[in-house]
Amino acid sequence: MIKKMRFVGVLAVALVVWASVSQAAEASHAGFGVFGNLNVPVLSLSKWYSQAPKFGATILYAPDQRYTMEVEYHYAPYRDGKIEKRTFRWSVDQKDYDSPNARSEMKVQSLLFNFLFRLGDKSKQFSGKGVSPYVMAGAGFVGYKNKVSG
Repeated sequence: MIKKMRFVGVLAVALVVWASVSQAAEASHAGFGVFGNLNVPVLSLSKWYSQAPKFGATILYAPDQRYTMEVEYHYAPYRDGKIEKRTFRWSVDQKDYDSPNARSEMKVQSLLFNFLFRLGDKSKQFSGKGVSPYVMAGAGFVGYKNKVSG
């Protein structure tokens, strides 16, 4: 994980340096934001966990009106999984049993890098008016730790 984080750090620095030396900066902007929302598991994950909060932060840098770079971090702790209320089938006698000591939790973290390239008329960018269509490419890392006991 440390090697990945070093790679991500080097990539972020390289993007900032590349952006600062590319095209003459007309009006650069930088920003920072935090967010929180609610994750609702779907498909198979919904059999294990209920909804969970999700927190994160975003750093962005726009060296000019055409390009924007984003770095995002997300954290979602799933606790009190549905396994606590489920029965399990013991293979010896094929009967279902309660497991009152069962516990499950999962923590998900992600680090994302996005690069946005705006299309169309750039003269109204950052003015708060009009639409701003864009193309986005990105990459990132997602890690999770699932713990089941009982």
